[in-house]
Amino acid sequence: MHAGRTWRMGFSLGLCSLTLLLGACRIEEEPQEQPIPAITATPTLVPSNAVVPTFTPTAVIRVVEHALPGTPTPTPTLQTYIVVKGDTLIKIGVSLGVDPSELQAANEIEDPRTLQVGQSLVVPPSSGPELSVTPQPLLHRAQGLQAYVDGLGVPWMLGEIVNLSSEVVEQVRVQVLLLDAEKNVVAHKQGHSYRYLTPPQEASPFMVALDMAEGSWEIWLLAVTSSRKAHTGRLYTDLEVLDLTFDQISDHVVDIEGQLRNTGTATTEEAEVVLVLYSHAGGVIGVRIVSAEFQVLDPGSIADFGDTVFTIGIPVARVEAVGQGLRAG
Repeated sequence: MHAGRTWRMGFSLGLCSLTLLLGACRIEEEPQEQPIPAITATPTLVPSNAVVPTFTPTAVIRVVEHALPGTPTPTPTLQTYIVVKGDTLIKIGVSLGVDPSELQAANEIEDPRTLQVGQSLVVPPSSGPELSVTPQPLLHRAQGLQAYVDGLGVPWMLGEIVNLSSEVVEQVRVQVLLLDAEKNVVAHKQGHSYRYLTPPQEASPFMVALDMAEGSWEIWLLAVTSSRKAHTGRLYTDLEVLDLTFDQISDHVVDIEGQLRNTGTATTEEAEVVLVLYSHAGGVIGVRIVSAEFQVLDPGSIADFGDTVFTIGIPVARVEAVGQGLRAG
């Protein structure tokens, strides 16, 4: 767009110069006629799109250390089902006469592809009372929390959930709320951690965007609403990240690349890398899942990965990466 304007300005100035030159020739040939030079104003360049500034709110961030009221826990009377080879949520739902979407919701399954052989599923009744709701204490800690509002006015919260238990956990979920000065909830959103499995004392990142049409808020509220002892099944984490590098292109753009090696004894598919970007203060300022160049990795094989990651505009101090995938078969 600027190149087009520069060409038109240059063309206009060229015409002006040519006009003045021809005028000068006429003065020499006909000195009795003095032409009146035209006044050409330099146009003011106005951007077609106004830039909306971004900002980081200074509102208080509070963390709830227990599950919020309403977190579902199965009652002892509910039926269970053990997943066998070849099962899908649709197949199980049809065989049991249960809506597959209700089966997925009752078991808090974010991605149906992660269904594991031997996994125990709670089978919700086709009709009747809802699941009981009892807040459950969770062994976790939130860290690296970063609140952010983008140029479109969308509030975001980024951070990590640390597993403080002695067990590997999965399906870590969070809820982010915005409260106004009167402590009324003006926006809320559920989110999930990006790692399939979170070992003891390790962290899994999350990034949640809230639907906020208008209004203001005073407090960001974060709660971890669920986490479960992991059933590894096909989930595969014997993937080592090598030669991880990053290059800060601009305030909001970072290029990241590296290699992923299968250090286990099984072939993995859908190999990917979870990237977490940190500020100098330790806040999480960017999260991204990047697929490896080769989705299927045999034991000992290596694949490149790389991508452009957008951050919240704070300089990147370090980048952490964890590999994950599914066991082939």
